[in-house]
Order: sequence, then structure tokens, then C-alpha cells
Amino acid sequence: MDNPRAFLRSLLRLAILALATLSPHAAGAVEPGSPPLWRIRDADTTIVVHALPMAIEPGMEILGTAARAAIRAADEVAVVDFTDAGSAGLLTGLTALAAGSKASGTLADDLPPDLLDRLKRRCGEIGLDFATIERARGWMAALTLLDRAVRHAGLERAGIRAAVRRFSREVGTPVVTVSNGAAYLAFAKDMTIDEDVAGLEQVLAVTADDGAAIRLQARAWWSGDVARWSAVAPSFQVRGSKLETFDRRQPLIIAGWIVERLERPGLAVLVVDLDSFVGAGDVPALLARSGLAVERVFSR
Repeated sequence: MDNPRAFLRSLLRLAILALATLSPHAAGAVEPGSPPLWRIRDADTTIVVHALPMAIEPGMEILGTAARAAIRAADEVAVVDFTDAGSAGLLTGLTALAAGSKASGTLADDLPPDLLDRLKRRCGEIGLDFATIERARGWMAALTLLDRAVRHAGLERAGIRAAVRRFSREVGTPVVTVSNGAAYLAFAKDMTIDEDVAGLEQVLAVTADDGAAIRLQARAWWSGDVARWSAVAPSFQVRGSKLETFDRRQPLIIAGWIVERLERPGLAVLVVDLDSFVGAGDVPALLARSGLAVERVFSR
């Protein structure tokens, strides 16, 4: 990584942003009262995507009427979990990065006074003693803040997914896990190597009006066929940490799973993080451009 200190500051700013907003409604992505659903269809297959925010606000239903109905009727529920078997490796990588960088100081060293003051106020609002993180290494303070922000908002990601799995089993719908933990482990081992990879933005640029090409690329990525992917978009490069390049891959992995599942008839429910499904990597837009019927609905 060219600038470890800049990376750690970015991580800290992300933590402070989470504390400052806490609400999954902040970006306008979630309608009050319910996480959003999308229906993606071709001739003989329907996939209902249940997009979950990182934290659920009080009064928000994890499983509204439409989501429950879809799970009851589905052939299977697929739960995307990018951190299965990988979170420990990711933490190990961050720890090694921070420990090996003399540029990384404490939280007080890494943040300007205005952000420190803002952080102190937010810590007080969520019941976190600022003194416990003030002299901590930046990476540890960031992870502590993110964890406390999610807990304060009501539920952890694991708790949200557990509720979906529990209801699915109650109604007799099989549950499978779509996991890429091994990739997290690989990226955490060495977060300093620049890679030539194709990002979602390039997919849209290269195949702006060619739905078949988008499907081909998504399927190739999901299958791990990097050679085919590189042949489609050989000139695009993402320069930065391996963690950053992995974040760009998540939407493509999700889109690839959807394309694979559409080859089998029936109804499936896909449970995925909201930030992996929309945002910088807009999976609904990608799939709509591939000629699929994509409809957004809300669980009520």
C-alpha cells in the first residue's frame, strides 16, 4: 500500500460516518419500516432479493409480509455472507498492516481536532467511554467504533441473517450460504499488491448495450474464470489495496450468482447486504441492462 496512514485515516472516517448517521435511511435507499426487496425475472425463474442494511432501526421489520410470502413459496433461500471464515483473516491482515507501519499512531494522533470533538460527542450518545479508544491504535479504534455503532442501532449483521435463516427453516424452505470467505483470507494475507482487475464501472462501459455480454461476464466472474474476464476488459486497472479491489468484486459476485440461478426454473430468495447490492456497484442496474425484468418492491 502506497500510503498506509491515508488508508487508516479513511477507515477511521468511515467509522465516524457510521456513528454520525447510524440510520440506513440516510442515503434514501431504505423506505421507513422495511428493508427493500427486488424481483428479478426471466421466462421461467424469479429471484426475490432481500437487501438488508448493516443495522436495523427500532421498529423496522426484518421480515415483512412480502418477504415472508416469498420465503414460504421459494425453492431455496440463499444467504450471501462474504465474511464466513474470512473475518478472522481480514482482521489479521489489518492488524499486521497497522503493526508494521510506523506511520500509524493512536486515534488522537490520526484525527484532526474537529473530528475528535465530534467523535467524543457521538461516543457519549452511544454509551462508549472515549477514554477507552483515545490512545488505541487507529485500526483498533475504528473496528471498535463500527462494532458499537451496529450494536447500538439494534442488531448485528449475524443477528439479521439468523432471523432470516430461522424463519426459512420454520416454514420448511432449504437455506444455502453463498460465501466468499476464502477470498477475504487471500486478500488479508497481502494487502499491498496492485492488481489489474475489472470493476463494475468498466463492465457497464464495455457492454453498455449488450445484455448478453454482461451475462457472460458475470457468469465468468462467478466461475472464477479470470482469464476470460481479462480478455473482455483487458485495459481496465484498479490501483490500490487488495481489500479495495475485493470490495469492487462483491457486486459482480452477487450478479454472477443471480445469473447462474436464473438457469434453473422456480423461485429463489437471495439475502444480501444492501451496500453490496446498491451504491457504487449497482447490481439492479447491471441486471436490468442485461435484459432481465428488475422490479423494486417493499416488504410491508
